[in-house]
Amino acid sequence: MKKCSMIKRNVKDSVFLSFFGERDNVLDLYKELLPEDTQATLDDVSIRTIKRVLVKGYTNDLGFSVGNRYICLVEAQSYRLRSMQTRMLLYLAHTYQNYLEDNGLSLYDIKEGDVPEWEAYVVSTGQTDGGVFKLSTLKGNLFDDSIMEAVPEKDSDLLREYI
Repeated sequence: MKKCSMIKRNVKDSVFLSFFGERDNVLDLYKELLPEDTQATLDDVSIRTIKRVLVKGYTNDLGFSVGNRYICLVEAQSYRLRSMQTRMLLYLAHTYQNYLEDNGLSLYDIKEGDVPEWEAYVVSTGQTDGGVFKLSTLKGNLFDDSIMEAVPEKDSDLLREYI
């Protein structure tokens, strides 16, 4: 058996999950993704990553909110999946449900301003399609990934270092 076949295939995923399990790193990431928000502090950051409780459930790589301004979801993939819109839709629904419960809000009496805006990103580490992509809307065809736009690279960027 070759040595390279024994390498843990999801090591990058493990690094991503471990690194972004820390609120200070999440705040740094948030400031990179949304530099216009200069008011955010560590106290504003809540990690909202969906953890698998049951054997058949779904999890996401990173979910967090910053105060009542944003809910951000970030998925790290070794290659781009065409089902990202569908996955993000499910993650958003679950995350918003938890947000409402955490804040004592009901689905039936919320109004504009009660829930934060959302941002969704895909971090692709693939050799041919690596990069950071923003999903800024959801469409009727949830398998159409043409709506994901590349996020411009910056000189010092946590996600670029990860890729």
